[in-house]
Amino acid sequence: MGLNTSPVSLLQQLSHITQHRFSYCLNPYQHGSEPPPSSLLRFGNDIRKGRRRFQSTPLMSSPDRPNYFLNLLDMTVAGQRLHLPPGTFALRQDGTGGTIIDSGTGLTFITQTAYPRLISAFQNYFDHRGFQRVHIPEFDLCYSFRGNHTFHDHASMTFHFERADFTVQADYVYLPMEDDNAFCVALQPTPPQQRTVIGAINQGNTRFIYDAAAHQLLFIAENCRNDAISTIPVQDPSKPLDHSNNVQQSKTVSKDQQSLTVRYGLITLDHYRPIRKKEQHSFLREKATSTFP
Repeated sequence: MGLNTSPVSLLQQLSHITQHRFSYCLNPYQHGSEPPPSSLLRFGNDIRKGRRRFQSTPLMSSPDRPNYFLNLLDMTVAGQRLHLPPGTFALRQDGTGGTIIDSGTGLTFITQTAYPRLISAFQNYFDHRGFQRVHIPEFDLCYSFRGNHTFHDHASMTFHFERADFTVQADYVYLPMEDDNAFCVALQPTPPQQRTVIGAINQGNTRFIYDAAAHQLLFIAENCRNDAISTIPVQDPSKPLDHSNNVQQSKTVSKDQQSLTVRYGLITLDHYRPIRKKEQHSFLREKATSTFP
C-alpha cells in the first residue's frame, strides 16, 4: 500500500478523503500472550488528536525518492547519550543514507557508522548487571532471561530527532527468542550508504501521525489496544458503521471515510510473536518488504 509522496500513492490519489494525512498505532507482542489484534490505519478526519500533547519533527523529502525522511541527530541508551558525530544519520546529496520510520520492517536497521557504539552501550549495560550472554545466529547481542520474561530492568533507547525525542521503552527494544529462553537487542547494522530504518518493534504502543501537507511527523505514547480491530465491529462497507459499542470511533466521519477505514485500514503484525530458529533468516529479510512509505 503506497502512502508516500508519489503521485500514484493511495494517499495522493484519494487526497479528498485522506487530506494527505494518515495515522497508526501498532499493537506490540507481549511474550507468552496471544498474538496482538490488528491495528487500524486511519485517514483524514478520522484521525483524532484530542488535547494530547504530541511531539513533532519535520518530514523531509528527496527529489528522486518519495519516502518520508527524518532528521535523526543522535541516540541514547539507558539514559546515556552517545554523542555521535553530526551528520551520522543524514540524507546525503547523492541520495544515500538518511533515516525513515517503516511499519513494514520488523527490526531496526542502524547505519554501520553508529551501530558499534550503540551495541557497545547495550552490552555495557547488561554485562555490568550480570546478565548471561548467549549466542544466537544473525543477532549480535543476546542474553538469557532472568526470572520472568519481562523487561522492567532492561535499557531503554531514545532517538533524538530535530525538535523531538522518541524514547522507546524497554518492552519494545528487544526480541524474545522462544527456543532459547533468551532475548536479543532488536537491531541490525546496515551499510553507511543505505538508510537507517526504525522498524515496527520499536514503534509499539506509540501513535504516529504522518501529516504530509504540513511536512510533520507527530507521535505520542498510547495503549494501541484501545484502537485495535478486535474492538471495532467491521460491517459491510456499503452500510453506515454501528458506533453503539465503540466509543473510539468518530460519529461525524463521512460514509466514504468509514468505507476507507474498514476496507484499507488494516495492518497485520505477525512479526511480533517470538521467532523460532528456523524463522530467523526470513525474519531479518522482512526489511525488503514495506507496508508503508
